[in-house]
Amino acid sequence: MKESSAFDPFAIMQRGLPPASAMTALIRQNAGSVLNAQDKILDNMQQFANGWFERRHSGTRESLACARQMCDAETPFDAMREYQKWAIGSFERVMRDGAAMQKHMIDAGRAGAEPLVQAAETVRSEAAAVESEQRPQSRARAA
Repeated sequence: MKESSAFDPFAIMQRGLPPASAMTALIRQNAGSVLNAQDKILDNMQQFANGWFERRHSGTRESLACARQMCDAETPFDAMREYQKWAIGSFERVMRDGAAMQKHMIDAGRAGAEPLVQAAETVRSEAAAVESEQRPQSRARAA
């Protein structure tokens, strides 16, 4: 009895995969977009970290200035006013931290999703091309 290649798993897999040249081009494209996305994410992380350290240094300088002004205050009311100015500045820095983190997360998500979107578009266009090739054949068979 002759074995049919219709049920041979290796033959089925070969028919399901694109030619090696197409596969190589697809792998090259995907690798490039993934590495570009990682580069963008790293740039965003560096910007976030640099901003965070700048805000921490600013907070330290303002804390020292506040402590000096509170020590030099003539009345407890003046000391509390200096403390209140420092507390407001501290709260503003915390809010800037939150806004920077939110921006970083959005940018990182966008950079990470780009390769996935490109891959989905490639698969969708390839599926549409295969479908359009199969339609004329099925119409010819029906006639």
